[in-house]
Amino acid sequence: MISSQLENLLEVDLLQLLTISNSSKKFFFQSKDKSITVLALGPTEEIRFNNASIFLEENQNHILWSALSFEKIEEGNFNSSYLTLINRAGKTTAFINPNIKYHLQDLFLEKEVTLKTCQSSTELQPDFQGWQKMLKKALVLLETSDLQKIVLKRKKIIHFEEEINAVQIFNNAYKTNSETYNIYTQNNDQQAFISFSPEKLFSLEDNLRIETISLAGSMPRSDNPLTDQLLSEELLNSTKLALEQNIVTEEICNRLSKVANNVILNNLEIMKLRYIQHRSNNISANLNSENTFLDLIKILHPTPAVGGAPNQLALSSISTLEEDHRDHYAAPIGFVSSKYSEWAVGLRSAFIDKKTLTIYAGCGIVPGSVPKDEWDETENKMRPFINITISENIYV
Repeated sequence: MISSQLENLLEVDLLQLLTISNSSKKFFFQSKDKSITVLALGPTEEIRFNNASIFLEENQNHILWSALSFEKIEEGNFNSSYLTLINRAGKTTAFINPNIKYHLQDLFLEKEVTLKTCQSSTELQPDFQGWQKMLKKALVLLETSDLQKIVLKRKKIIHFEEEINAVQIFNNAYKTNSETYNIYTQNNDQQAFISFSPEKLFSLEDNLRIETISLAGSMPRSDNPLTDQLLSEELLNSTKLALEQNIVTEEICNRLSKVANNVILNNLEIMKLRYIQHRSNNISANLNSENTFLDLIKILHPTPAVGGAPNQLALSSISTLEEDHRDHYAAPIGFVSSKYSEWAVGLRSAFIDKKTLTIYAGCGIVPGSVPKDEWDETENKMRPFINITISENIYV
């Protein structure tokens, strides 16, 4: 019976399965190039962070996933779901966790969904005046301490009159974010975290080949081809943006060299997304035999693209200036199997809690940063979520 049900599921698009599943715990992860998609549904077997590598050695058929916390990654858990589906190179395979007692059909019980018109109010944390004060303090630190770069975030909180449908938010935004990672995580029926991140933390093939990226410095896009080209040239030639990204590149290469060899830095490129464009360099290396994917997570997170440099000074300064926890924002989110692992950084993201949608965006601050320019940059990074909340039906 289960075999025939699974065969039917293997023929269905994984995004569609996400939207029709009533599982209270869900994980959807799609790589930037869309070559791999993971969907995990149902109750989970939880494995502590530092035990995940040993668990996989003893249970090689399992696929583990996690959305970690920015501040405390090693306090997080990995999850092995009741059902995990992986589509790679156009072929979908399935794994059912034998340690979890559950019924496959219960993942797809029909439920009634009613869509209504959106009405909301919005608050900013911090508002523009508070943002100016925070960046002024950051610029003083950059002048008076060893701090070279700090990445600061802000939030736009949209309040709705009724509970909103998190999967519908994700599905609507998915349509216009084809160039990014597409990530949906849900631990219960009322809360979810969504990310359309441009940034890979790393991928790891056969426990050997590492691929990562240095991504920093940005400019908006324009519908006018000539204007868009001029913005790209400014992105390439800006001394301030080159400094911001060079700090990231150097730090990532230095960190990788501690757990890997044959570190290769590829040529500078411009990553063009729908609303924004970035300076980027692809980086590859070979993982040392004594290290695992856990070592990569620990040594690469947080990259200077989401934290700053030097790392510990930047993190302590972020804690003081932001005054709240980031949790999943800018944290590692991904999956690992015995053969392959891929992790993104939880950027261009939003947290949904009942009637509230909290949108996050951040930017790198270096000497010469202008608060109004950085505010505009974060506003641009929030656009995918703002656009879908004002144009689509998203209530439960």
